[in-house]
Amino acid sequence: MGKQLNITHDENKYTLEFNRRVVANLEDRGLNIETLFAKPIKSFPMLFASAFQMHHKHLNSEITDEIFETINDKETFLSNLIEMYSDTMATVLEEPTEQGNVAWEKNW
Repeated sequence: MGKQLNITHDENKYTLEFNRRVVANLEDRGLNIETLFAKPIKSFPMLFASAFQMHHKHLNSEITDEIFETINDKETFLSNLIEMYSDTMATVLEEPTEQGNVAWEKNW
């Protein structure tokens, strides 16, 4: 399990988290670390809404928009969300904890 943020809104509890599938979907939609800050008006709400996808994928976008607009301490919250997103991207390069049945060698 990766890092999570928990939100309570109108007595409903939500768990925000990223996995590779969610991050790949964001990449397909044109979001990456560089565009987060180059296009914050579009990118931050997209990142926020995508963080619901792992645990609440059928959640209405009107609800995620409402939560985003009313969330307190948005700068710190977004900083934590970006950290979660970045950590998930970094998992692509992690070394496996167990040796797999794969061998490779270079031929040059």
